[in-house]
Parts: sequence; structure tokens; C-alpha cells
Amino acid sequence: LDDTRSVAGQLQMLNFSQQSPFETIHAYVHNSFAPLLRSFLTKEHGSKRLEGGLAVLDQKMTELEMSLYNCKQDVQIEGVELQIHPEVRAAAAACERKEVALTPAALGGLLEDTNFLNKLQAGVNGWIQAIQKITKHERLAAFPEQSTAAQEVKFWLELDRALQSVRDALASPEVQCTLNALKQAKRYFATIAFDSDSIGLQRATEECANVKSLMREFPIDAVATAKDLGALTAAVQGVFAHLMRSRNSNYPVERFLSLLGAVSRDVSSRLLHLLAGGERLMAMPFPEFAELWRQCSGLFRVWDRETEQFRSELRGMAKKR
Repeated sequence: LDDTRSVAGQLQMLNFSQQSPFETIHAYVHNSFAPLLRSFLTKEHGSKRLEGGLAVLDQKMTELEMSLYNCKQDVQIEGVELQIHPEVRAAAAACERKEVALTPAALGGLLEDTNFLNKLQAGVNGWIQAIQKITKHERLAAFPEQSTAAQEVKFWLELDRALQSVRDALASPEVQCTLNALKQAKRYFATIAFDSDSIGLQRATEECANVKSLMREFPIDAVATAKDLGALTAAVQGVFAHLMRSRNSNYPVERFLSLLGAVSRDVSSRLLHLLAGGERLMAMPFPEFAELWRQCSGLFRVWDRETEQFRSELRGMAKKR
């Protein structure tokens, strides 16, 4: 500390809650840092279009705010780690040293050990429960009422990664050896879930693959980071263009309607943010107000036109299905 200055003038204090760090950081960025930057830019440059480094800084601040918001809103899908019995791990290590394939025979006399087989079976039952937390995730059954479009997109992309991780784990030599050892011991009750897909892995994988074309590169972030009404209108057009290109995916019609509602909420939220972030409407010179009204009207016309066209497509899809 500088003893020539007051302590209060040198200390900066931040209060951290027990919430997720994303909650805390987003709160500071959204309520303090971003408004401070925008207030400064408005004071220095007024309504002039920002250029160069300032424009990049403003855009990056918006992107940071949006990224933090998405992180705190994300639907987290826990990864699955299939616990391998220590004896199976030891057998796998021995086979690797000998450069031979791992088979149940590598377990030797343990295949006749009832206690060992019971532990293997209990471990496999644990695998089934862990995998079903992914394959039977509650969000697969229904689109949550107040979900955002970004959350829906991220859920399917996260689900795709989680399912791939499960498939990779099941294909490992240790897991295959465990399952084959139980089959050899006629413990079919533990392994039938994998053969009949009662764990739901194949069904969830197919469902995820059917909507991948829709969720991949879904341009919802353009809505959330739009800097003005023109950019927001263009973002809306981009979203509907993507929806039209992906309309032949097997995404359920009812879920399409819920997704459309989520996009509507996102557009409304961004529009209100843009209107609240500028000059007060009632204090604005009339020519500027008229221009703002013209842009808002243009946005609403685009939304109405695109929505009606897409709903017409959905009606056709519903009849075909």
C-alpha cells in the first residue's frame, strides 16, 4: 500500500458467494463491468458507430457476458467412468506386457470364485445405473418450459459427446473381458441389458444422431450477441434459414414448436436489452425515435413472416409423419 494515499482509495473489494463461479463472474460482468464500458463508450462516442479496437472490445465484452450466461445455464451431463475390478486391471496389464489379447482365460481360477463373480456382477449393475442416467435423461422426454434455445442446443451436443464416451468405454478390453467372464459363468442377468439394449444406449444414440444436423452450428449465439436491431433482424433470419435447412431431421414436431418458443423468448430478451441500453425513448429526438420504430417494425415483420412460413412447414411435416 502507498502510505501517501488513503486505504479506501487503494482497496477494491469484491464479494464472492457460495454459488457457482459462473454465477458470480456473470453477475459482476453483467451488472458492473459491461454497463461501465457501454456507458463510457456512449459518453465518448454517442450514437456513432464504433470502429477498430473499441468495436472489438465491445463485441468481446458481449460475447464474454453471453458465454458466462450459457455456462451457468448449461444442462450438465455427468460423464460415466466404468469402474474396473482390480483383478481385471491386473490381468489386462499382464496381457499387455505379453502382447496378447485380454480374454476371460487370463483371470485363471478366479472364474470359479463365487465371491469374485459377485463383485464383478455388482460392478456391472453399477455401470448400468450410471449409463442410464445419460440414456434416460429427463430432458429427452420433454422440452423444459422455460428453457432457452441455447440450452437445448448445448444439451444435444453434450449428450452426443457423453454417448460417444460411453460407447468408447464399453468397447475397452477390460469391460469386454468383464462381460465375457460373466457370460462364461452364466451370469446372464447382469449382461443381458447390454445385449438387448435395455440400457437404452442404441435408442439414445439414434435419437441424438437424428437431430445432430439441426443442433450442429445452430446460430442462436448471433441473437444473444446482436449489437443493434439490424444485427438482431439478420440473426433472426439466420435462425429460420437454419431451421428450414434442418426441417427434415427427425426432431419431433412438438419439440420444434417448443424450440421456436424458446427462440422467441431469446429474441424478446435481446430486443429489450438493446432498447434499455440506449438513450431513453421518451427523451430521444423524434427523428431518432422514428428510425428506431422503423427498425423494430422491420424486425417484427420478419419474425411474423418467418414464423408463419415455418409453422406451415411443420404442419406439412406432421401430416407426413
